[in-house]
Amino acid sequence: MTDETRLCPDCGAGYAGEDNYCRQCGMYVAALRTLPVPASQPQARAVEPVRAALPAPVKKA
Repeated sequence: MTDETRLCPDCGAGYAGEDNYCRQCGMYVAALRTLPVPASQPQARAVEPVRAALPAPVKKA
């Protein structure tokens, strides 16, 4: 991660980029991180529909 300091939106205290919680007020700041988006998505493969088999017949006693 980076060593830049960010400000907690709840209390305004600084926190490190790798912190999960604010050290001053305890707010969950990990949810504020943005995740990197891959440049290209893998090609999705086509899925053929599959029909379920019929149940086995029940023998009468």
